[in-house]
Amino acid sequence: MQALPTLTDGMIVLRPWVDDDADDLFREIQDPEVVRWLNIDMPYTLDDAAGFIAQVVERWEQRAGAHFVVADAGDGRFLGYLGVLDAGKSMKVVEIVYWVAAAGRRRGVARRAVALALEWVLLELAPERIELAMVDGNEAAIRVAEANGFQLREIVSGGATLDGRPADKRIYDFSLPN
Repeated sequence: MQALPTLTDGMIVLRPWVDDDADDLFREIQDPEVVRWLNIDMPYTLDDAAGFIAQVVERWEQRAGAHFVVADAGDGRFLGYLGVLDAGKSMKVVEIVYWVAAAGRRRGVARRAVALALEWVLLELAPERIELAMVDGNEAAIRVAEANGFQLREIVSGGATLDGRPADKRIYDFSLPN
């Protein structure tokens, strides 16, 4: 079985998770900005982080998702997470999800990570559809979607949670080449 690749654009790297990433993951999940937009159950422990990392290897082996660490290409610093999730059968409909650590915000990290993931998904997975969803009001995520060529497909009323309350969810589609 093919291992999850390492992808880079010279500025950032998308790489497979390793056990040593648990401390970084745990630390960054304590950031209220990450928790707010992702609706993560708290408290989130170091054991939760280690458990997540153990699961993502298995998910790739089952072709149920590809989960990457987003890191700085220069110094390897942890900058966030990007996942390509199986939203259909056998990765035919995929959803790209991501979050960026405070150290990577407002530096184009999310835009670059999504662009790298799109290139890989198109070449290696050949899905029938690529989606990106976010809580309505997450302007940074909306800009990333639009900068990468995603088009708004629908707004689902109450399809997400923000600050513990129902919120609208925006779903974007990427136009696949013919």
